Amino acid sequence: MRRKLFWFSLIYLVIILCFAIFFAANLTRFVHAKGDEFFYSLYFLLGATYTFYIILYFTLLSKSWLFVILVVFSPLLIAAAAFFIGFVIMALFFRGTPAEIIYIYSISYGYLSIGAVVYWLYLKGDL
Repeated sequence: MRRKLFWFSLIYLVIILCFAIFFAANLTRFVHAKGDEFFYSLYFLLGATYTFYIILYFTLLSKSWLFVILVVFSPLLIAAAAFFIGFVIMALFFRGTPAEIIYIYSISYGYLSIGAVVYWLYLKGDL
């Protein structure tokens, strides 16, 4: 199980990193109003995370209602936590250009979503 979780997590993080690089490099083609870069990246990250959690649910994890609740609500909580972490990182180290916002938010969101799954498995005793 650890090997599958590692590969699924690695693929998920590579997808998020590729999205962040592509979106930040081609920002002017997609964003036409101030603040849209955050919401566009949030939409993609939420969709990717829901897909990742559903794949884990059907292939790797034992079926339980508690995990269904985790799948439904944790991406939204992770989004709020990543927003707070990104805000603190930007306030301390960066100027806050749109490309930096996309990089910081995408990377912190990806690692928090992987961390939630690992913590869930650790609590259940599967890791």
